[in-house]
Amino acid sequence: MAKDIISMLKENYKFLIAIAFLWSLLLILSFYSNIRGFEKHSIRLATKQANDYWNKDSAFRTWATRHGGFYVQPDKRTPPNPSLAHLPHRDVETKTGIKLTLMNPAYMMRQMTEEFDELYGVKGRITGQVLLDPEGKINKPDTWELESLKKFDRGEKEIIQIAEINHEPYLRMIRPMIMKEGCVLCHGHLGFKVGDIRGGVSVSVPLKPFEQENYSSQSQSLFSHVSLWLMGLIVLIYISIIKNKQVEKDKLAMDIMSRSQKMDALGQLSGGIAHDYNNMLGVILGYAELLENQLTQQPNLTNYVHEIQHAGERGTKLTKKLLTFAKKNYSEEEQLDLNLLLQHQQDMLKKTLTPRISLILNLKENLWPVWLDESDIEDAILNISINAMHSIKGNGQLTIQTGNQRVDQDAAYSLGVMPGDYVLLSFADTGCGMDKVTQAKIFEPFFTTKGSEGTGLGLSQVYGFVNRSKGAIKVYSEPDKGTHLTLYFPRYNTSEKTKSSETVNLLPSSPTDKNILVVDDEIALLNLTCEILSENGFNVFAAENAKQALDILESRNIDALVTDIIMPEMDGYQLAAIVQEKYPAIKIQFISGYTKDVNETMVEDTLQKNLIHKPFSSQELILTIQKLLDKK
Repeated sequence: MAKDIISMLKENYKFLIAIAFLWSLLLILSFYSNIRGFEKHSIRLATKQANDYWNKDSAFRTWATRHGGFYVQPDKRTPPNPSLAHLPHRDVETKTGIKLTLMNPAYMMRQMTEEFDELYGVKGRITGQVLLDPEGKINKPDTWELESLKKFDRGEKEIIQIAEINHEPYLRMIRPMIMKEGCVLCHGHLGFKVGDIRGGVSVSVPLKPFEQENYSSQSQSLFSHVSLWLMGLIVLIYISIIKNKQVEKDKLAMDIMSRSQKMDALGQLSGGIAHDYNNMLGVILGYAELLENQLTQQPNLTNYVHEIQHAGERGTKLTKKLLTFAKKNYSEEEQLDLNLLLQHQQDMLKKTLTPRISLILNLKENLWPVWLDESDIEDAILNISINAMHSIKGNGQLTIQTGNQRVDQDAAYSLGVMPGDYVLLSFADTGCGMDKVTQAKIFEPFFTTKGSEGTGLGLSQVYGFVNRSKGAIKVYSEPDKGTHLTLYFPRYNTSEKTKSSETVNLLPSSPTDKNILVVDDEIALLNLTCEILSENGFNVFAAENAKQALDILESRNIDALVTDIIMPEMDGYQLAAIVQEKYPAIKIQFISGYTKDVNETMVEDTLQKNLIHKPFSSQELILTIQKLLDKK
């Protein structure tokens, strides 16, 4: 996981930085918006509190004004109000001798707000530009209140502002105080009439409690935003990893598809070349065999024929390699134990590798069986070992290892196989290794790094064999660090396949009365096949294409049809399907140097399995035809 994160960060750091920047900017804007919201909310709460206090003070003052004030016993805190000295009834004495002094509504309000300030920190007072106190010591407006009173003269009804009182922030609110009937008694002598604005009533709410609450909310918001930011980054990294893996997965799928298409195209090309080459080899080897039969009394000429046959057989081996890559040869598969096979090959491999290269076998116990062609897997082991030897300069080591492995869905996808149990056969050498460019080409036919010393068919043959076996090949290599090549083969379960136990009866029956129709678009090979059959007593009819063959079938009584598969206009599969439908008694034998998948489903599997591969010998052809005719 850590490696995935580091790799992803290296590959996508610009994209991640851009997304992380946008994500951070978004959260910063959100946090700033929250802070502004908290501040506005605090101001709204403080304003509401100021409004509630002002309304309470106003209600109390209205009630007190309606009653003209109250008489109370004077004390140190409530002495007679000097501003009411002009009232003759300011001070009175009860019949019992208790002295009382008049508290007008404004005096009561001033004392009440002072008490409230001491208890709750909320300041409130009545002020004005013209005061009862001639010295201006009581209720004198401060600078903010004086400016607000002047605004009342210009028609404003309410003023709210944040200001400092004793270096502490307060929300201050002031509204005008209107003269009423009850106010005339105390303030009428100052020239005020009912309805005049004689001052203002202010309320100052401390903001510190609201700021503390605001700070707590901001801290919680900061924690939430930081947590959300971190979670966002984690999700971003996770999504990037998933996206990166998906991109790699898609790239791998495209690479697999591209490689598969490329190898299929090369396989078609190789198969086509092998087909034409097999036709030529068939003519050469066939006539060489006929010539050999005619030169039994001339040993020197017979030796020449043997050289021709030897060269033809070498060419046959080459076409087999091409057909193995093209996945069109029919192999003899059986249940195998790779450990046992490697132990049998060990001495031969050591001699092949020479003493300068150490061979190490790490064979897993209880290795699962596989269903493979023994000759193919032996050739694959030998080819890979020889490649390893050529890659090692001087002394070195080749390690061959076997193992069992369960391949899950993801691993199967990357390998291009079905999930399930697989037997692993791996080769690790200490050679020069390969770069990525070379690795992409190693399975192509005729690609070689050995110059004129290599044919370029060894690994392509291995590739065709492994793919035909429904397996996969995994290659890891770096320059100067050797190569690690692993072959995956499906685990074989004994219930899946059974080997045929049919015994082939090669005893010929008399063919002299049998009519054989031979169809082949390669004229030289057609003539050769007809001559071989004629010399062995068969009545032979020749056709260069399927149309000619159908015309002959309408006019002749044919016992067996011997046809090539790849032909123009109508191939052997299509011809065989028509013959099976119209002439079910006629027996059919395919001959071909290469087959295509097109139209192969039109005929029975047994016809494909009994195919004679070009080039073939006279004996092989005659024995196969005799066996075909002997079947009931």
